Order: sequence, then structure tokens, then C-alpha cells
Amino acid sequence: MPRDAVSVSQVGVRRHPVVATVTLLARGRRNPEVTLSTALVSIALLIAPAAYHRLNFRNHDKQRILGFGNRCVITGLGVLAVSLVSVMVLITDVLFGGAAVIIVPIVSASLLIILWALLPLRERTRAEDQPEI
Repeated sequence: MPRDAVSVSQVGVRRHPVVATVTLLARGRRNPEVTLSTALVSIALLIAPAAYHRLNFRNHDKQRILGFGNRCVITGLGVLAVSLVSVMVLITDVLFGGAAVIIVPIVSASLLIILWALLPLRERTRAEDQPEI
């Protein structure tokens, strides 16, 4: 039995042991539905501004188009970060297990937060502090 599996008697499930084991694995740390769902949502959010722009280009409402695009991309990046960290949890759990399942996602999330949020926000703050010429 896989190391994450719980026996049928431990959870009181009255099914075939193979079905119960697969169900419990899916509900445990290995949750590919989170990974797949967040990947789909992030792709939809990151592509939406292009479709929105194409369909509303001639309406001459640049501010609304830019605002919508900006909100979609920022939200899409956040959801993509969740998806990528979820992928790291899934793969690390299957390949290594143990402490790596905690360490690798934390390092991954930290990298994404630094590169996608902290550095751009720091640069924006610097740009705002600079006097215009």
C-alpha cells in the first residue's frame, strides 16, 4: 500500500479497497484537481485581456480596456503562482516525499513572490520617488 494511503477500516469507507485507496490519495496531499483548476483559471485570466482588447478595440475606451487587462493579468499571475506551487507539491511528494514536500513549495513560493511582486513593487516605489525631468 502506498505510504500516503489510509486503510478502508481507518476511515469507515465500505468500498472496494482499491477504490478507497485511490479516493483517499486524491483527497490527500496529492490533489491534481487544484493544480489543473488553477492552471485553467490562470490561462483564462492571462489570455482574456487579448480577447477583450480585440473585441473592444474600436470602442475608443482605452482606460477601461487597460484597467480590465491589468486586473486580469495581476489576478492571473497570482493564480498561476498557486498552480506552480501546487505542481511542485505534487511532483515533490511523488518523487521525494518527506521534508522536501514542505521545503520545495516554500522555496518556490518565495521565488515567485520576490520576482513577481516584491521587485516590481520596489521598482515602482523607486520610480515614484524620482523627480520628473
